[in-house]
Amino acid sequence: MEHLKTPKISIVLPSLNNREYLEERFQTILNQTFTDWELVIIDNYSDDGAWQLIEEFAQKDSRFKISQAPREGIYINWNNCIRLARGEYIYIATNDDTMKPDCLEKMIRGLEAHPECDICHVKCEIINTKGKVLKGYWEKLVSSQFYGDLINKSHIRLAPYDGILYCALGTVYFGPLQLLIRRSVFDKVGLFRSDWGPEGDFEWGMRAALVCNTLHIPETLVAWRIHSQQSTNIEAHKTADQKIRFIEMVQAALPILKKYNPEFYQRLRLEKLLFIYKRQQLRAGIKETTQFYEKVIYFWNLFQINPTFLVEFLYRRTFFPRNQSDDFTYIRQELKRLGLEQYISLC
Repeated sequence: MEHLKTPKISIVLPSLNNREYLEERFQTILNQTFTDWELVIIDNYSDDGAWQLIEEFAQKDSRFKISQAPREGIYINWNNCIRLARGEYIYIATNDDTMKPDCLEKMIRGLEAHPECDICHVKCEIINTKGKVLKGYWEKLVSSQFYGDLINKSHIRLAPYDGILYCALGTVYFGPLQLLIRRSVFDKVGLFRSDWGPEGDFEWGMRAALVCNTLHIPETLVAWRIHSQQSTNIEAHKTADQKIRFIEMVQAALPILKKYNPEFYQRLRLEKLLFIYKRQQLRAGIKETTQFYEKVIYFWNLFQINPTFLVEFLYRRTFFPRNQSDDFTYIRQELKRLGLEQYISLC
């Protein structure tokens, strides 16, 4: 009857043509010091040998729960895996990344000690195709710069603190590999939307952070791999089109506060929250145009649509630094206005 026992953690691993790094990923899972887990794998009919490798590992370990399904997109496969998961906690194991042997043990210990928190978040290092750590990459991420030395201290971030930061930092949770998530979170906020393209986890992350408390453990327990075949394109985040997508995803995520914190939702000023992405959209759009008259037209059209943005843009351009530090100053002012300064506590 061992196979009927409900595991404490469900590790979900969506698979599609990931043979190159898959065996290493499996080894980092098998090496976990916490062993009460199941590994739910749905493979989208890989043709690079990945499915054969999955079958090989599944024959050796009954904790592997494997199946195949048609290719319908990355987030549909994530959702299908989560639906099959039986554990109290969910860990999304992106198939080309790795984690330290004590990763799950430390994250579940943290959440068990802090029942008021729904998500555990850990530090991440960036590696190349050969597994070599790219020094300084993590520290350069916008969220790491914003939190500063706090990123090196254990602390709790009460909702909706991180959710509001999604309006400024591009992302707060760099990737799902950093998170251990209570199953109840998906019941509360829903699954991943499939219509946002390869950055759909941004919108889900914001949705969750608006209504779920997060425990941060200041240890580097996971590694995110950079390679040419991955679905996330960091450079795409710098385009005007992507900034527009960020604006649309913020607008899509914020209404969850109507249900869980309607009083706070009424205090939000949407135009204020969208200012940073609109300013980044303007800068990127002008940079992407080649002719001077095209830059003027782009500038003019944006301001015609939103004259309030023009006033704020010119004010900050005149009196504040023209760099990322003003993004931090701006969002901190909004956090203060919303009374969120005390929503972080050391633990």
